[in-house]
Amino acid sequence: MESAFAGAALSISSTMIISKLFDERGERGPLRELVFAVLVTEDLLAILLLALLSGASVPGSFSGAQTALTLGRLVLFMAALVGVGMLLVPRFIRWVDDLGRPESLLVASMGLCFALALLAAHFGYSVALGASSLGCGGRGGAEQVDCPPFRDLFAAIFFVAVGMMIDPRAIPPLWKPILVFSLLVAGGKLLMVSISVALAGQPMRRALGAGLAMTQIGEFGFILVTAGVDLEAVRPSLCP
Repeated sequence: MESAFAGAALSISSTMIISKLFDERGERGPLRELVFAVLVTEDLLAILLLALLSGASVPGSFSGAQTALTLGRLVLFMAALVGVGMLLVPRFIRWVDDLGRPESLLVASMGLCFALALLAAHFGYSVALGASSLGCGGRGGAEQVDCPPFRDLFAAIFFVAVGMMIDPRAIPPLWKPILVFSLLVAGGKLLMVSISVALAGQPMRRALGAGLAMTQIGEFGFILVTAGVDLEAVRPSLCP
């Protein structure tokens, strides 16, 4: 079980890190769209992995019916979010945009983002899924929102929070698994992502770019490992 949790944690890349990377390099083309499509799919699979691994960690609680129920709830939730994003969000954004006040459009967009993120968290899913559904309704005036200060603030909080999870004193005794995991992420993810994207029919240059972009792990990895520690299926030393 510890190996399963570790493998699941290493397989999910970070949307925040990739967003920052693409913004710094000015990437706005097909590569960005491809990578973010994969990231959204990974977030969905991470939720399913969390449910499956958590169930398998508790003796007698894992069943096919539970797996089907978890998957069904996830599909229904995403369908509802996308429906809201396509039907209600564009109308609301256009109405706010018609007021002719840029600050109102910014506040309304941020409010919608937080509201959908909290809704997803309330149902036990990732806040990233809720927030991303805001973009499912097309433009509707929202492309005029300019919020680099908010994005940069949240990015700083994210990186600081991740750094605070690392205890430097725990690193020296674990240098061997740290080295192995680092090589797996740097080499394994580059190879597997590049091959998968190429097999999906994308040009080799774009496939290699996607592999390089996704050669890291994300916030879901910490969530998965923390859940394993709470269930006593993973040793606490795996977190640092």
